[in-house]
Amino acid sequence: MLTTSILGESPLNWQLFAVLMRFVLGLAFWWTLNGLWPDHKPQVTGIAFLFAVYPGFSQQSIAVTYGNGFLVFVIFMCSLGLTVWAFRKPAWFWPLYLLSLLLSALTIFTVEYFFGLELLRPILIWVLLKERFPNPLRRGMWVALYSLPYFCFMAAFAWLRLFVHGTPRAAPILLQELRIDPVAALRGLLTTIVSDFWEVNFRAWYHKPPLPGQPEIFLPYLAIALGAGVVTFLYLMHLAKADQRADRKPVSGTGWAVQAIVVGMLAYLVSGWPVWVTQLKISLSFPFDRFTLMTMPGTAILLAGLVGLLWRRNWIGPLVLAILVGFSAGTQYLYRLDYMRDWQLQKTFFWQLAWRAPGIVPGSILLTTEFPFLFSSDNSLTAPLNWMYAPQNSSSQMSYLMYDVEMRQEQRASEFLEKEVVEKDYRLTNFKGSTSQAIVFFYNPSRCLMVVDPTLDRKLPDKPRYFQEMQAYSRPELILAEADQPAQPPQSIFGLEPVHDRCFYFEKAELARQRQDWQQVADLGNQALRLYSPITAENAMELEPFILGYAHVGNWEKAEELTLQAYQASGDMQSALCRLWRLIQFGLPSSPKQQAACERITSVLKCGWAIRP
Repeated sequence: MLTTSILGESPLNWQLFAVLMRFVLGLAFWWTLNGLWPDHKPQVTGIAFLFAVYPGFSQQSIAVTYGNGFLVFVIFMCSLGLTVWAFRKPAWFWPLYLLSLLLSALTIFTVEYFFGLELLRPILIWVLLKERFPNPLRRGMWVALYSLPYFCFMAAFAWLRLFVHGTPRAAPILLQELRIDPVAALRGLLTTIVSDFWEVNFRAWYHKPPLPGQPEIFLPYLAIALGAGVVTFLYLMHLAKADQRADRKPVSGTGWAVQAIVVGMLAYLVSGWPVWVTQLKISLSFPFDRFTLMTMPGTAILLAGLVGLLWRRNWIGPLVLAILVGFSAGTQYLYRLDYMRDWQLQKTFFWQLAWRAPGIVPGSILLTTEFPFLFSSDNSLTAPLNWMYAPQNSSSQMSYLMYDVEMRQEQRASEFLEKEVVEKDYRLTNFKGSTSQAIVFFYNPSRCLMVVDPTLDRKLPDKPRYFQEMQAYSRPELILAEADQPAQPPQSIFGLEPVHDRCFYFEKAELARQRQDWQQVADLGNQALRLYSPITAENAMELEPFILGYAHVGNWEKAEELTLQAYQASGDMQSALCRLWRLIQFGLPSSPKQQAACERITSVLKCGWAIRP
């Protein structure tokens, strides 16, 4: 509530906030490690750099979620840092220690991602107490004593998570499987931990290579990688030389490196339990790479420790770290391009929907499948759908629902579509409707958005999955062609209306066809056809409304010409075009010109009039 009140609805505000929080998180991690290893500033800085640009996490651009997520991560990291510095500054021990307790409680009851990372705290305390308590047994007793309050918070959260109704959605499946078959469950758990270890600690650094064959992408990537690498190398060399001038301990040697490797591995082993217990998966692909957030600290420490084994000359360690940081910065650029493309698709989609449907009857479900978006689901897109068509709705009852039949199948598509009532909870709001009040649409970026008319579109080629099951439920009449206030995507988020391309004319022609305003369909065709050059297999099906429009106004020459162009562009259009002309023959008043045109099309397309209207 605090961040949304301050940042409002500006995408730029949120993007800047998310980047700032990730930067502050890197600083907090660097500050914590400086307290842990004060005599190894170059290595600690290298760890912080690796952490800041870690390439296994791709979701930085989802700014509302991860701006707040990084804010909570900052609070958790400050809690760890306060614990470390409490031991480094004995005079301030109790104020720092108690404040770290408060921040630990705040984070663990806010985001469960950091539940496992709480176990990193006793590991750090163990390192900090090494000189004060050389005896491992005695040191372990003090570590347990200092860690006990934090363990109490963890126990309270675990109790709430496991036994109190209303806790987060992912169930602790591992505990159930341990009761049923402990050997198989433990074997599967070990396999997962080892697989995830390779995935997040090593494969993450090279899993998204650029394509040299695309210079418009590769050259900026290379420039960013080189720039970040050179700056990192020069700065780490500066720190190493500063250490030498200050007569600090030399950076070479394996003692610190071995300790960092151990701490990094332990940090990984404790961090992943919120995922492993629920048997979700850590992956480097969306959306599961979000779980790499909790493994990032361990990964950065582990890799820096491995590099530390090579740090026998002052330039080798900085060079290896600089290469890793450089390529990681380049990878972040590639992620931004992915999100930029996805955002452009979203804007295009919502503007095409607004052109096709100026209004929609409240309570409608928009059914689809094969969504082209990489980073957005029907859940995400339901919000802007309601902003567009119900901007004044301030109740907890949503007016519209976007539903991806393929993605949301808990049962077969046919079983879902037969439901009399569809209910969906969406955070603090909910939707209640029925598939009897649905509009089926498909959106393929190479084509224009298409609202399915079950009487006209049955024979379209390249139909998406579940078309046969879904098309009968589509009711285009739920679209209000004469809305008092035509829907538009919110300008503050989606920007100004784009330049009218061929899809604008197609959507408007479809809308005019729905109203049976055939003269407007033909007029739109006159404007649109200059944009259909060339006519291809991808856009041939978009000529249908214009063919119908020309036929209804008696421009048979143009209707025939478009039909033949569509057929020549895509032979798969034969059935759809034959059906279209069957409707023209039996749906329009008979005339000599009509009969002649139908006969010519019948002959060329070899229709045989086998398709019934």
